[in-house]
Amino acid sequence: MHLPIPSPKSTLATLSASLLGAAVLLCLALTSSAGQEAPQTLSNGLTRIPAAKVQLAYLRPGTDLTKYKTVHIQTLVVPTTVRDTKPKGERPRMGESYLLRDKDVADIQKLYDEAFRKVFNGDGFSVVDNPQAGTLIVATEVTNITLKAPLEDTRNAGQRQITISEGGGSISIRAAMADGGSGQVIAAVADSRYANDLWQRNTRVQNIADLSRIFSSWARALEKRMAGSSG
Repeated sequence: MHLPIPSPKSTLATLSASLLGAAVLLCLALTSSAGQEAPQTLSNGLTRIPAAKVQLAYLRPGTDLTKYKTVHIQTLVVPTTVRDTKPKGERPRMGESYLLRDKDVADIQKLYDEAFRKVFNGDGFSVVDNPQAGTLIVATEVTNITLKAPLEDTRNAGQRQITISEGGGSISIRAAMADGGSGQVIAAVADSRYANDLWQRNTRVQNIADLSRIFSSWARALEKRMAGSSG
């Protein structure tokens, strides 16, 4: 699969849509492999990476990730279909809501961008606005968010109560990476992470901290690959 070579006039939305088309193949592999081994090769030619630190990871044969020293981070895509973060079977009480609002989505996108920029602005890497040769383009889409409690500002209206839960919830993503010079998709990943399994007070501040750590862990995993480490 090839993409048009990005130019300063390329829009993030157009490029993200093209890149995430490759990631769809990965999600299909993930969902169709329930109870069986995931395919070793995707229809777009990407080959599965053994012992990856994520659920599924595929790379185009012959790709050398260490040649990329700049990263172009696409805006995190949070589709309307994943905004309802209510666990299956959960029935919110009067006034409570699990539905992410525009401001919540914007906050999640900001956390993602900040986490990746913090990891890649240093140690021989840098983040660029315009992809070019030697740039790795990263496009990520959220495929699921499940919260352990309703949004904090919708709980216990007018009451001084606290909410205790086992962790804050989970998030799943799919992502595709492309070469900035040719526009060719060279890698795709899919993964899910849980905030933690500790019983603790469930607050917006805690959930934000947990999500930031998850985004940072994904960024560090990619950075290590680009630095030549399989860890």
